[in-house]
Amino acid sequence: MQRYNRLLHIFLVSVLMALGMTACVDDDLVFRQGAAPHGEAVVNIEAAFTPFSESAMGSRATWPTAGNLMLDVSDVVLLVYDAKGNLVKDDGNIIEDGLIELTGYNIDDEKREPGDAGVNGGNNIPFYETTTKCLKKTLKLFFGEYYLIAVANMGQYHKDSASGNVVIDKTTHQVFKEMGVDKYDTLDKLRRMRRTWSADNINDNREMCGYFANKGEDSSPTSSSDFRTVVVDRDGMTLRAWLRRLASKVTVDFDGTGLRESVKVYIKDITVHDIAESCTLGFGKHQERESDPWISYNNAVGNEDQAAAGTHARMVQNESHSISFYKMYDNTASDKDDDHRKWPRIAKGSPYIYVDPNAEEKQKADLHAMSANSLFFYENMQGNLPEGETKGPILDMSTGGTVNEADKDGKEYGTFIEVSAYYESEASGNISSGPIKYRFMLGKDAV
Repeated sequence: MQRYNRLLHIFLVSVLMALGMTACVDDDLVFRQGAAPHGEAVVNIEAAFTPFSESAMGSRATWPTAGNLMLDVSDVVLLVYDAKGNLVKDDGNIIEDGLIELTGYNIDDEKREPGDAGVNGGNNIPFYETTTKCLKKTLKLFFGEYYLIAVANMGQYHKDSASGNVVIDKTTHQVFKEMGVDKYDTLDKLRRMRRTWSADNINDNREMCGYFANKGEDSSPTSSSDFRTVVVDRDGMTLRAWLRRLASKVTVDFDGTGLRESVKVYIKDITVHDIAESCTLGFGKHQERESDPWISYNNAVGNEDQAAAGTHARMVQNESHSISFYKMYDNTASDKDDDHRKWPRIAKGSPYIYVDPNAEEKQKADLHAMSANSLFFYENMQGNLPEGETKGPILDMSTGGTVNEADKDGKEYGTFIEVSAYYESEASGNISSGPIKYRFMLGKDAV
């Protein structure tokens, strides 16, 4: 990062990217696997949301969305697959079309600690949510080995304007029923299933998926995870699933302590560009045999042929999700450069965005708070950087022109953050001003 600091001498922008994971689950539901079982067990199941984790990145912006939007579970469906990945279908009318709609479960708020299911992986990376929801329920299961999969929030929803609560218009169970069992009768089909981003209703973008394992085992769902089977062989077992959100979350904060004394930066907005139009429901990888290549279910944007084939998501280039800052202190402010002095200002002597910049004791605005305005979008995993390249910011201080393919860290279909601002420099011999754009490619490993 040093070479970019020397290049910029402007400001440091901190972006927090959340790779979404997040729900604990207690009913008497009975199913059989294949031949007649040799017993049954009453087990406790828990579906817990892993917190949105953060990646701090050096890094433009009119769709402000509260950062706590995706905290709740509206509804949950369980799907049961045998050890070969085939859906366990109707057995005595207990599982209709392979679906178990969970009802009557208990919901608690559970405190999250560093290390919880991918929160920081032991690397002391902070996380957004100090608590997440946990669904708990009791199930009666026949002995056997199963893939027990939980899918949540895959229905259709709206937010009640009076209460602020999310209301179910169509349940996840109904959506599965309408699509037909042939669309999810194998675990492979379920994991490849694509969900399309709703630009009109952010509440429909809260889908989650996870697999159950014995509580105490490391069942955190990651991009390198394969789904696991669970063996039910005794009463009192507790099975736990960490549900992974399909959406990622980004917040942005600013630190001007590295600016020159004579430089001021006025922040207009922040935008995320080149996002994925759709996302696979099932994350991770799978390998049938050690000699077989790994199959990846992780979401990635590709070209038109790949998108048409369903193996990749299509890139959305004509829609940008944004957070505006220019009206933060003055509602009469516009996004025109002539109005830039009404925008939040970053300088060496006042390096942060404050709640009230005119207060005697300034309080820094917590732009990374759980409820702070955030950018949400489907994950877009583009793999490692090309050999010999280094991830870094791209700054255009003159035209603010479009990032070209080579500039995008060699990742033509990558997603990037753009900060739009206006700078003033009064340095002796270098008096200048004008609009600037600062861009940063998003990546899980960014620092």
